[in-house]
Amino acid sequence: MLDFWARRLASGWMLGAVLSACGTAYSYQAPPCQADEIPQDGGCVADRKKISLDSVGYLPTRAKTATLVDLDTFEIKRADGTVAMAGDAKGPVAADTAEANVKIADFGSLTEPGEYYLEASGPDGSLTSPHFHIGSDVYDLALITVMLGLHGQRCGGAVHIEYGGFTFEHAECHVNDALTTYLDDTSVIRPSLRGWHDAGDYGKYVTNGAFALGILFKAWEHFPRVLAPLAVPIPEHGGALPDFLAECKWEVDWLLTMQLADGGASRKFALQAVERRLD
Repeated sequence: MLDFWARRLASGWMLGAVLSACGTAYSYQAPPCQADEIPQDGGCVADRKKISLDSVGYLPTRAKTATLVDLDTFEIKRADGTVAMAGDAKGPVAADTAEANVKIADFGSLTEPGEYYLEASGPDGSLTSPHFHIGSDVYDLALITVMLGLHGQRCGGAVHIEYGGFTFEHAECHVNDALTTYLDDTSVIRPSLRGWHDAGDYGKYVTNGAFALGILFKAWEHFPRVLAPLAVPIPEHGGALPDFLAECKWEVDWLLTMQLADGGASRKFALQAVERRLD
């Protein structure tokens, strides 16, 4: 609201009101709306138009939908601007947000591989989505990116990743871990190498690591023929294990070091100074 009045003061609206009251002719010019606003009643209101879709892409024979807000009709256009299909959005439908007039654009009948974008129109104008792809390989890059993300969290080994024109790397780290001071005050090194750093810090947690591995192993259980040939640029590429399992093994090797002689297990590996503040 303050921004609303500030822009009217800057545009001379308040001065115009005063001059008009004094009998002086004055032509009021409405302030320009910002990129996320639309003109309404001589002012600007929030533009609620929205398109939500999977910008990663869609498999050719699977469902393809987009969610539209304050938009009624849509066209799916190829990258060159030609129209591949058009239709009316279905709805309005119930939504678990505060937004009203939510509709669904269904373009599941479009199976031709290629690069597309969605353009939708409504009472307050049109909106264009980011480009997306339809194809059998649309999730390949996303999967490799996830695996590189795990690789980038490696502890106890050097990391070098080239991705998207950027280089991400760190030298071999934490090769003398870990002291047992906080575990039993013996202050000796109990080897606990490898594993993935957690949350961008140096901690390594059994629960978090086991949970991540469980998801990865379940994926392998369901889709071994897809994951076995996956090529990930990691040092183990081309070795005895598929790249997918080689990255998993880096975490498994560390988890095994967390088991204690009595059969129990230590739950985490972290900086002692931090742990004394948190516990």
